[in-house]
Amino acid sequence: MGFEGLLIKESVIDESVLDDLHVTKVETWNANDPPIWAAVYFDGDASQADSIAEMLSQVLQSGWYCNIATASDSFVVFANRVFKYPRGEEQGRAEAQDYGRSLGLPEEQLDWGESYPLT
Repeated sequence: MGFEGLLIKESVIDESVLDDLHVTKVETWNANDPPIWAAVYFDGDASQADSIAEMLSQVLQSGWYCNIATASDSFVVFANRVFKYPRGEEQGRAEAQDYGRSLGLPEEQLDWGESYPLT
């Protein structure tokens, strides 16, 4: 089994990190600031999920996050901070959301679905 993840290209300080990901799809989304976001979907072997999460935490800009999921765990990755919790666990999810709130993220951006990815 593997992992799947999603990050916004504009959220990273150094785009060369994308060279270390197995990118499966890129979409553009209309947003506010910046006006267009590039949503980068990626995947890999589940044994690499922790190291990929840690790597991304080193290149994400403050105030942004990305998601990674294995069959058993959810990761919410912020700049210099990784939350890992069993998929569906409310306490772990709430801790990640509270941290996002402390950074000033809008509530609508803190409502990631537990079924994404690996649906």
